[in-house]
Amino acid sequence: MGIFNKLAGGKDPFEIPADISRSDLQKAVCLIGIFAIGSDGHFDRNEVIDLKNSMIGMSLFNGGIETILGQAERLFDKDRTRALSWACKVCTQVGWQETAFTLACSLVFSDGELDPDEAKFIVDLSGDLKLETSFVQAVANTYSSLYRQPQ
Repeated sequence: MGIFNKLAGGKDPFEIPADISRSDLQKAVCLIGIFAIGSDGHFDRNEVIDLKNSMIGMSLFNGGIETILGQAERLFDKDRTRALSWACKVCTQVGWQETAFTLACSLVFSDGELDPDEAKFIVDLSGDLKLETSFVQAVANTYSSLYRQPQ
């Protein structure tokens, strides 16, 4: 945190709280979703809709997704590297890393194509979330099969 933030009594938004709140977890999972849909270098309207629909379907978000999405976007815009690190740490600390990874895979694979940047994101994310290789392979294989393109 910068000296001016300290003097102004500002809190570092990327500090991992001792007790992670539901709001922190919501922002963390949403952030990972934002990173997933942007991992190919652009944000497609349909991918944003997919993220919102996924959030609506998850009991974690239980309404108010626009507010959570806005808070996550501000963290994303503030410092992307720190935002992803923060999100992974929050998810891992409270045992939601598998859920966050599964959400990311569902978003990345949903267009039926996995480009090299998306593949790198998924591999890096699995490491940042400290996931077992067998779990990562199972999720990736499931979504690859579900969203495969006809020949």
